Amino acid sequence: MNKNLKFKILLIVTFIIIYSIFYYIIDNDKNSRVESILNKQVDNLKIQQSIILNYFQNDAKIIKDEISNNEKIIDILTKAQHSSKKQREILRSKLFKKLTPLYTKIKRRGILQLHFVSPDNMTFLRMHKPNKYDDDLTDIRYSYSLVNREKKVVSGFEQGKSAHAYRYVFPIFNTKDNSHIASAEVSLNTEFIQNKLFKLNKIHTHFIVN
Repeated sequence: MNKNLKFKILLIVTFIIIYSIFYYIIDNDKNSRVESILNKQVDNLKIQQSIILNYFQNDAKIIKDEISNNEKIIDILTKAQHSSKKQREILRSKLFKKLTPLYTKIKRRGILQLHFVSPDNMTFLRMHKPNKYDDDLTDIRYSYSLVNREKKVVSGFEQGKSAHAYRYVFPIFNTKDNSHIASAEVSLNTEFIQNKLFKLNKIHTHFIVN
């Protein structure tokens, strides 16, 4: 092999090595930049989701206070504990009518469910599905079982019968004798959060549940 050919081979090998090094550096820098941008986007989404959930928690607490301090609502829920099926139908209709203005208002803020359950975990009234009631949620919704058992507020992400949501579940008492008469749920639809984040960021987000 003559010197000229050796030089050419050496030149080619050197070029390949230098090109590979530069390609690695550029590709690694590109990947780092992409990862940094994605991480910033994720952090931004987390912050915005946290703000949305904070507003929801505040809304839920206001709704809780409004329901707990309403004598007519408390009276209906108290009477429903020891009423016949026919009487419960009448009381359910009264509660639905009483809460319709409030429910119409909170739906605009993404709150889909305003749901009342008796102390034995049986549904009394779903404002979003008023014709569906008297189903036992004991083995389906652990939040209701916990609230009815321990008489304390429970909030967080929970799967329901057909959909998941951020839920705020609280006990309701008759202050006259401090008896536990029901539990209620205020829940924020995850689809509302997705739509809100899209409007803010133009990024499609989804809740993936295992």
